[in-house]
Amino acid sequence: MIYRKVSINSFGVTNSFGYGIGVAICIKLSAVNHSCKPLTRVCFRLVYLLETRPVLFSFFRKRIAILAPVGDRMPATLEGACHSYIDELMPKSMRQSLLKKKYHFDCKCEGCMDDERNALMEAYSCGNCVLGWVRNTEDSRCGACGWQITRDHYELCRTAEESAIAAKPKLYNTTIASATRKHLGERLLELFENTLHDSNVHRMPVLRSLFETSLEERE
Repeated sequence: MIYRKVSINSFGVTNSFGYGIGVAICIKLSAVNHSCKPLTRVCFRLVYLLETRPVLFSFFRKRIAILAPVGDRMPATLEGACHSYIDELMPKSMRQSLLKKKYHFDCKCEGCMDDERNALMEAYSCGNCVLGWVRNTEDSRCGACGWQITRDHYELCRTAEESAIAAKPKLYNTTIASATRKHLGERLLELFENTLHDSNVHRMPVLRSLFETSLEERE
């Protein structure tokens, strides 16, 4: 029972690359609601405090949790300052499955109710125009030019999508050599060209991994 309460009310701590590195507890922030289209992020700040005693002074470090707004919409209440309990850069079906499994609720947030936004997060590139996109279904049409996806284009895009999903564990596995992960990421980016739309969330693990490996090379 205690483990379940901690699991539900805790926060995942990630590094600058989005990788999970720990778990944190903050009682007040556990009252904040979830949204797959969050208004805030939970951030942790290191502060130095001065402790005064009768005969000595001492400094100690403390981490404080804060809610940082992510856009122009400022929440008026703590309950309205929704943040995402999970990595929201996933397809709707994956988000809802994870939220149901870990937090035991069916998500009906603003992000989940936005059909066009969810479709764009899994969109394929239009095979006819540069700016358009098509849904990841066999009978979809581009909203910009009206082009209907062909069977060949659909299969090519689906292959790219499946490759991205299969490669994610390797890209996030820091025990694999940086050069190996970089090579894999570069090959995937080539595969995504003219297949996965720029807004497709399956691109994110690749971009995160390439960003990390490029920094490692500079160091």
